[in-house]
Amino acid sequence: MKKLLALLVLALAAAAPAHAGFGMTAAMGATNDGAALGVMAPSLDYRAKGILVQVHLLDLIGELPNKTLDIGIDVSGIAMKRKVAPEVEGVLMPGGSVTIHSDTGFSAVGWQALAQLRMGAEMKQGMGFGMYIVPVIGASNLLTGNVGLAYGGTLQVSAWFKK
Repeated sequence: MKKLLALLVLALAAAAPAHAGFGMTAAMGATNDGAALGVMAPSLDYRAKGILVQVHLLDLIGELPNKTLDIGIDVSGIAMKRKVAPEVEGVLMPGGSVTIHSDTGFSAVGWQALAQLRMGAEMKQGMGFGMYIVPVIGASNLLTGNVGLAYGGTLQVSAWFKK
């Protein structure tokens, strides 16, 4: 676990600083397998060169007192952007999400792997702010322990500081 976090921090530190920044994203939504019902804890985000990496650090920390691990990471990249107003860009960001949910002894490991399409509007003057609709589809074993189709989506609001 410590090696995974160290590797993630190293990867974030090595990313190019142009148009880069740290921020957070709050989300509300769910998938049919029962994951992430309602409002989710904000993720820690890093943006660089059109790539967004979201680490669900607060979910992990919040579950540790219950002797549960909730490890999640999302990665997406800008595939298309269009100016829709002088200070607003519409963006289309395909990507993916992986979540692992387990007790700390790893005796019952649940997982979810999703493809996502982040669609929304971003304002980037001084700091960044964005609102997105994010439909998802993929596979999971969270609800029944058997691998099955997972689908759903979230409404996300992001804010970040630019370097």
